[in-house]
Amino acid sequence: MLSNKRPLIPLLFCLAACNAPIQSQTTAPPAAPEATESPTELPTDTIAPTPEPTTPANPFTGLGQIMFLVTQEGKSDVYFIEADGTQLTQWQPPIEAVSEIAWSPDGSRLAFVSRADGDDEIYAMNADGTDLKQLTSNDAADRNPDWSPDGTKIAFYSMRDVIPDYEGPPPEIYVMNADGSQQTRITDNETSDTCPNWTPSGSHIAFTSFHFSYQTSRINIMRADGSEETLLVDTSGDEGCPRWSPDGTRLVFESRYRDGSLIMLTDAYGMNKTPLTDGSANDRDPNWSPDGQWIVFASDRNSGDDLYIISAIGSDLVRLTQSPLLWERAPLWLPAGTILSTQ
Repeated sequence: MLSNKRPLIPLLFCLAACNAPIQSQTTAPPAAPEATESPTELPTDTIAPTPEPTTPANPFTGLGQIMFLVTQEGKSDVYFIEADGTQLTQWQPPIEAVSEIAWSPDGSRLAFVSRADGDDEIYAMNADGTDLKQLTSNDAADRNPDWSPDGTKIAFYSMRDVIPDYEGPPPEIYVMNADGSQQTRITDNETSDTCPNWTPSGSHIAFTSFHFSYQTSRINIMRADGSEETLLVDTSGDEGCPRWSPDGTRLVFESRYRDGSLIMLTDAYGMNKTPLTDGSANDRDPNWSPDGQWIVFASDRNSGDDLYIISAIGSDLVRLTQSPLLWERAPLWLPAGTILSTQ
């Protein structure tokens, strides 16, 4: 259910809502890493050529709602805000300690992580808060749920195969039916595999893979059944949590360095890597708008973690929230047409 009872303290402000001009980046982004040969050949019938994105005339038209987490005094709450910064609303979930929210493609259900039973487990429910179901139940952490494009399956990572002395397998990627049945492990590596994300075609899954031997994170890709796993993105930084554009032609991810992190964009083959932010702060948790023209992310560039929106061509950076005493993370655009209950 959504509630208007408790505003944020201090209140979140949107520069766009106050008719502030759009802010463009003044610092030139760092040069993109040198392109290398494509590490994988993906089926040409599932991924289209990279388009040339253009900036819409009005950046606030039809962008819908953004869901995000707010942490204060060690407690996280969930909020919604219009992409133009208006109508900030706190969501009251029917269960405690909700995080890592993922919406089904049609916007009718959401999966999320909760520690309600003592450790991280995955739950799902309808958008109006009904039909709450616990999908995983074990003594290990199950996290990072991501829906398949047809809404029938959920990919996630699990620590269930790690033994207490840490000499066992690291976190691995699993896939289960949307009702929690048939939980199947699809990776079997000596790496730590997290943050799965389906391609819009449903044929492949990209994910973050931490290589212990190199002490670095890369982005790998595999078929949806776990076969044909291969390296997709490798830069001089640590790549984290890839997210496919709605049309499947591009991939946005966080690239971490010693002094900060930046938002990076690449094509579907891991080529033509382009930084969208300049790396002068910790920019993280990028996610696409439903139309594929915009990317929302969290950044501490102005003290605390606030939300920002930037175009997919790296222009028109807009600060969405302004609350220096709070930590706002994990922004997620709701699917177009999502209907939320206000009762």
